[in-house]
Amino acid sequence: MEEVIDSEYSYNGIPESIYEYDRILGITDGIALNINNIVGSGIFLIPGNVWRLVKYPGTALFVWISGGYISFLGSWIYAELSVILPNGAGELKYFDEAFSGSKRLFVRIFSYIMIFIMRPILIVFNACIASQYLIYAILGKNQENQSGYFSKGYVIIRTTSIIILMIITLYHILSSKFAARINAIFAVFKILALTIIVIVGLIQLQNVNFKNHWINVFENTSDNRSYSQRIGSYGYAMLETLIAYEGWSNANYLADKLINPQRSVRVSNIYSIIITIILCTF
Repeated sequence: MEEVIDSEYSYNGIPESIYEYDRILGITDGIALNINNIVGSGIFLIPGNVWRLVKYPGTALFVWISGGYISFLGSWIYAELSVILPNGAGELKYFDEAFSGSKRLFVRIFSYIMIFIMRPILIVFNACIASQYLIYAILGKNQENQSGYFSKGYVIIRTTSIIILMIITLYHILSSKFAARINAIFAVFKILALTIIVIVGLIQLQNVNFKNHWINVFENTSDNRSYSQRIGSYGYAMLETLIAYEGWSNANYLADKLINPQRSVRVSNIYSIIITIILCTF
């Protein structure tokens, strides 16, 4: 890794250092990284919440398509930003270019929130969900009760979560190439898992009258909520779907390690979100 001192000045006249990394990752690595971050615990937990909130099959499908479309637009915008600002990407770089002088306080506040609040919460959430699935796969219904702090089940889940995070951190520290290969393998497994779920669902449709289920798909006589309650539920359902699609921008953080970053980030962002929209919608 070589350090190159830029002639331009940034924060309070201090010269900005730009680090040049070995560009060893390609488009496939970027797509795998995005898919790994998008297809997480959310897609397996959130569909049930969306269904309970909207209560209509047509509306649920519309919410998933709309959330995917919004994420696609965001992914496209980030792809264009990576072309404009190829030397380092991500929200911090974009805000740094947009704000100057005293307005850079906003950039620092955003950085602190991302580093100490948003990212840690998301990482811990995914680790806990992953550990719960892992323990359930091993023990089934015989797993320990998690109610109460320091109960046996609670400690097992948290300990497993910490071990998972340590393993992921370790192989990312050891080698970028090895981490990229692991990400690609996990991405393939996730795509296969969702594809199997989709195929099983389509097969099950043969056992029911498919046409009857798509008559009056935007009506549900059991929904007795008021108009304002429905609007609030639809908005919350949209937020849930956006959370499920979250992660489409992660290839931007690898701009310094991607071969031909302008093209790689653009293709990685767009292809990964299209793949996940298809899988999530079906």
